[in-house]
Amino acid sequence: MKQVYIFTLCTLVCAGAAAKPASHFKSLKSSAPRHSITRAESKTPVWRPESTTDYMYDAEEGDWMEPMFTTFQYDNRGNVICAETDDGYTITRVVSTYDDNNQVIFTETTVMEDDEWMPESRRTYVYDPVLTSYYTERKGYSWNGAEWEENYFNETNAITRDEKGNITEIVKSLPFGGAMVPAYKSVWTYDAESGKPVAFEYFTNTFGESTPEWELYNSTSYRNMTWAFTDGQITVSSPTELVEGENRLLSCEVYYDGEPDGHIVVEYDETNPGDYTLSETFADITQIGRSEKRETIDANGSTRVTVSEYFDEEGNPTEEPTYQMIHTTTLDEHGNIVAEDMYEAYADEEPMLMDASQVEYTYDENGNPQEVVYSFYDVDLEEYIPDSRTVYGSYLDATGVSSVAAAVKNAAAPVYNLQGVMVAPAATPEALRSLPAGLYITSGRKISVK
Repeated sequence: MKQVYIFTLCTLVCAGAAAKPASHFKSLKSSAPRHSITRAESKTPVWRPESTTDYMYDAEEGDWMEPMFTTFQYDNRGNVICAETDDGYTITRVVSTYDDNNQVIFTETTVMEDDEWMPESRRTYVYDPVLTSYYTERKGYSWNGAEWEENYFNETNAITRDEKGNITEIVKSLPFGGAMVPAYKSVWTYDAESGKPVAFEYFTNTFGESTPEWELYNSTSYRNMTWAFTDGQITVSSPTELVEGENRLLSCEVYYDGEPDGHIVVEYDETNPGDYTLSETFADITQIGRSEKRETIDANGSTRVTVSEYFDEEGNPTEEPTYQMIHTTTLDEHGNIVAEDMYEAYADEEPMLMDASQVEYTYDENGNPQEVVYSFYDVDLEEYIPDSRTVYGSYLDATGVSSVAAAVKNAAAPVYNLQGVMVAPAATPEALRSLPAGLYITSGRKISVK
């Protein structure tokens, strides 16, 4: 008679500039991120997978490597409160706690050693009471074998507001030399009558100074701002980021070394509010130095962002673009990213593909991913190479159970082989006994049939 041995599984789950021109413009050449594919989750908030099986592709062998198994437990809001991973060598558990805004406030990672869970690391978060998703304190701790000690993960963001509740200053501090040292500072100035921001400066500090000596970043400041709308809760480090959300810039003047040097002008699309054209100009507002255009290109919400530079290596304006970067993100009908590509083009040259990735989804009847395969484009081979693959276990409504783990005990979960192919629709004793001897996966657990 065949015997079936079950092993518990666990995993870790979370929640080049050109030479300096004599102006505020800096080139984006070769600075675009590589492999920037976003791994989108299910669009349905109450459905959560009981487990995942992850594979990495071995290009030399031309096959998938041994899988990594993950099982999850959730609270009734769908937040992961426990995730356990078995990568074949180490079993890791991450336990998390959330606040009322579904923001993680505590995580602890432990590792299985000699049948005991041993502490490894902790993280804690404190959030702003107004911007409830923006943390004002983040601390990291490592277990040294005897006690917890703070590590590199620490960061604070000290917010100052005026009497109207507007953010006037944010000081970011980072660990340096065993202490938290102010590193960056954002300063906003507001108009007394309108109550809207009219000026912005961003500063950096040299680490190691007992008293901060703030230096204006890139010698650039921004004045005479106008807005499509603003709520005074601004946390960005550059006005060029203010093109979405609750703070959308219309225009401002740019000062370099205290002298007028240019303008930022933004036009928003009335049909697609998320689309815009942002222009950074020279002192002559009709002379564009850089433009960024975001376009929605299909009904699924796919986008194309085109960045064009109109200045030479000395920072002098040009009539035609000297450089362009075109980044296209393609979404499917579920809103998940299925392709990204990034082209670069220099003056008088055809655009060249620099980076691309694809994602293939298989969905269940509720629109939840059952399998996702990620591939990246090899520029030299001129073909897509598989990178990783995720197979999802059964989905459960997290609002209806205290945890997925409790529900899995009564679930008729399918059985997969180590290649992720389903070999039995349910892990019944009869089905398991009928399988050939070997290793299988069910409910995020590895089982051995002999």
